[in-house]
Amino acid sequence: MYSNVVKLIKKSLGGTNKYGDPVYTESEREVFAQIKSISQKEYYEANTSGFKPELKVVLADYYDYDGEDTIEYDGVRYDIYRTYRSNISIELTCQRSISKS
Repeated sequence: MYSNVVKLIKKSLGGTNKYGDPVYTESEREVFAQIKSISQKEYYEANTSGFKPELKVVLADYYDYDGEDTIEYDGVRYDIYRTYRSNISIELTCQRSISKS
């Protein structure tokens, strides 16, 4: 059931560079998860709010989630934009990350 491995990625401010720009560091950790698809109804409802959900990730224990904002699955990064806790598990709804330059 929870046979997929995903990386939870947390970004934190690591200081500033010589120009005063913020420098972020990333910490990654792997957890087991169940991958689900987005329903048609959920996709269109989210789309009206400007979101494009592509992936739903369920972690067996909500303690595995520590406020991370990015997830990596099969080499693709996704932004977590919604969490839903159900009993002890937690569901993360994600959309593909857009590189910010």
